Amino acid sequence: MGESNSNDNFVKLQISPDLIEAYITISVPEEGLWPDADYIINLLNSNGISSTVLKDEVARIIDEKISFTPVCVARGVKMIPSQNGWIEYLYEKQEKEFDPADMDAVDHKNRSRIKTVSKGDRIIRLHPAVFGEDGVSVTGEVITAGSAVDIKMPTGTNSAVDPEDSSCLVAAENGAFVVSPGGDMIKRPGEFYSKRPCHNSES
Repeated sequence: MGESNSNDNFVKLQISPDLIEAYITISVPEEGLWPDADYIINLLNSNGISSTVLKDEVARIIDEKISFTPVCVARGVKMIPSQNGWIEYLYEKQEKEFDPADMDAVDHKNRSRIKTVSKGDRIIRLHPAVFGEDGVSVTGEVITAGSAVDIKMPTGTNSAVDPEDSSCLVAAENGAFVVSPGGDMIKRPGEFYSKRPCHNSES
């Protein structure tokens, strides 16, 4: 936490890293003179802390003579960050990477990148953006929650929007869901290809 000491070094002000709370610690020796509430409030004000002061807590420090223990004497409003829209893949997660040089150690039975799905299976869920709430620091400054960006539902061959839940994409036919191995699953989620027979022309 950030610190600011009073001139006599017996009263220490600390501000939390998120700037939401301020703490006072009094370290007065037995023969020392105990500060009053005005002294503490003036210390807070001189550090830009005024509208968020918890006067009851300041009074409690004085009345109970709380020493060598940090006490929260000012509190702002915590910021709730915004969250961008995102895509959840509902089929089995992509396999782990492997070293092609060590082919004997690969479980080929379970490592296929092609995931079989049935018609009507949900394969993707789109989560909308969630707008957060701005916060206020102990010094009264606004802590912005940031913007939230929505994304569009991806599309693919032989896939369709779920008629019962428009946030989901379903397989329109039996087949295999193919994922690009390049790692761009969010930008390029892949396409659903039906298991239709391939007819090769004979030369």
